[in-house]
Parts: sequence; structure tokens; C-alpha cells
Amino acid sequence: MGIVLSFIAGISFFGGYILSNTLKSKKVVSVISVSLAFVVLINLILIDIFPDIMTFLISDFSFKNLIITLLFTLIGLGFLLILDCFVPHHNHEHHEVRDNLKEHNEHIEHISKISILALILHNVIECMVLCLLTKESLPKGLLMMLVICLHNIPLGLQIGSGLHKNKIGYLTILSLSGLVGGLCGIFIDSIPEIIEQSILCFTLGMLLYLLVFELSKEMYNNRNNKYSLYGIITGVIVIIIINSIAAGL
Repeated sequence: MGIVLSFIAGISFFGGYILSNTLKSKKVVSVISVSLAFVVLINLILIDIFPDIMTFLISDFSFKNLIITLLFTLIGLGFLLILDCFVPHHNHEHHEVRDNLKEHNEHIEHISKISILALILHNVIECMVLCLLTKESLPKGLLMMLVICLHNIPLGLQIGSGLHKNKIGYLTILSLSGLVGGLCGIFIDSIPEIIEQSILCFTLGMLLYLLVFELSKEMYNNRNNKYSLYGIITGVIVIIIINSIAAGL
């Protein structure tokens, strides 16, 4: 059953893609989806990933573990920084009015592709944990799947609205990472703590890069746009629901 729930959690990114296609104004969808994803990512980092890292450090504190934490976080950040060079280039400066829309669209597409890179590894880990949890308790597994879906759908909205070509292909690769995580959960009963910590820190570094160097710039550009505020409010509502459900796990 764990593999089924992992698969459903993975394909939930398509929920956001479908939602992005139902709304008429692509500009409005783009602004809302960026601010919504920004809030959801902050929650993902502060409530989901960072506490697990700190729990590991506090429970078994040592200089070695502290170095591993900092090192793999920086490696994750640097990894996306390097990959950023191979993703189609974009420009944050708008010198000509007629170029604004083109540059904006290029930047949004760039963010979507970087988001996919950052989220694939996180989705594998999350769905592996989901599969392991489902082995212990099906009700808890169902609740965790719902939590994953609730933060995957807004991220799928941001990615789906930002991509202009091969949307299905990119989202399929991202969604299948959930299935990969589920398969890992079937064949792996537990992960050594030090490996889990390293992977979490690597993922944290990637998500921090996405949040600070990509989404925050777009948020700043849209600071006076009312739809950006709507996205933030929607994001806050979503994370309240997510955290309320997660509290029952």
C-alpha cells in the first residue's frame, strides 16, 4: 500500500498543473503561483526539513556532525548554483519596456526548471518516509500522503504555469520521483542517521538557493501586485491546513 500512496503523492504535482490550465490569465496565474510557492517553501524548510536536522544535531551533538550539516547544506546550495549555469539564462534587469514580458517569462521558466531540480531529491526522500510510515500504520500513511499532496499542488501550480515547453515531460519526471521514493521504502527498512542527515542538508541547501536567489527576486518585482498578496494569503491558508493535519501524525 505504501508504494500506491507514494505514487499518488508524486503525481499530485499534476494537480497544480491542471489548476494552472483552468485559469485564463497566465500573468495572474504566474504571480499567484510564485507567491504561493514562496510561502509553501518557507513552511517546507522551517517546519519539515530544518527541525529534523536540528533534532539530529541536538540528540547526538558533535563537531563532526555540525561540520557535516554545514558542509552538505553548502554543497546543496552550490550544486544548484552550478546547475544554474546550464539552465537557459535569464536576466533580472529590465532596461527596455518592450523586453519586460519576455524577460519575465524567461525568469519564471528558469525558476520552474530550478524548482524541479531542487524538488526531485526531496520528493524521493519524502515518499520513501511515507512508504516506511505506511508499513507501520495505514491511517498515518494516508494523513502524510495528504500533507505531501497539499504542498505539492501549489508547487506544481508554480512549475506548470512557468514552463512553456515540455510541461508534461518535466512534471512526469518530477512525479516519478515519488514512485522511486516508494520503491526505496519497500526495499530499505531504515536509513543510517548520518546518511539521512546528509541528504536532508543537501536538500535544504537546494531549497534555500531556490527561495533566496530565485523566488525572492520575483516576489520583490511583484511587491505592489495585488495578486501576489492573494497568493501569499492562499499560501498561509494552505500551510495552516498542512500543519493541522501533520499535527495528527
